[in-house]
Amino acid sequence: MELAMTFPVNSREFAHLGPLSDADVAAARRVFQSLNGMLQETAVVPMPAGSVPLGKLATEIKKGRELRAQVFDPELFGEPGWDMMLALFISHAEQYRLKVSDLIFESNVPSTTALRWMKTLLDQGLCRKVPNPRDSRSSFIELSDDGLTRMTALLTRMAAKRGQAVAVPSL
Repeated sequence: MELAMTFPVNSREFAHLGPLSDADVAAARRVFQSLNGMLQETAVVPMPAGSVPLGKLATEIKKGRELRAQVFDPELFGEPGWDMMLALFISHAEQYRLKVSDLIFESNVPSTTALRWMKTLLDQGLCRKVPNPRDSRSSFIELSDDGLTRMTALLTRMAAKRGQAVAVPSL
């Protein structure tokens, strides 16, 4: 029996792949079964009552900054590096990736300014650029181990000042 899998017509990123062979389908099935087994073996550790995930705290800070920009001229309090670090931490905590263009958007400044700030963060070793395996024209930006450690430490201290316990994401 031959299984042919095709991608939706509107999925331009994968359209060039066409139908999958039986070997491809079998390999994908093995991968999914292996992942399913790993997920079932993973212990779920409940968060302590009253604790806040650090990703949620970072999101609250980011939303507070967005609210502030509705009341005050955003240029009055411009901190593109901080906006980028928050966006990178949130993407790590929520397990999605940001392309360079996404991070430029998150900085809330002109792209030339955002690129200078991104270079500063890269030069400081707080984030790293990772090639996009599906599109050689783009790259992902993610927190480096040092950037993640520092953001975790800062957000943990901020939560403590608020009297909140924290659920620390895995580093």
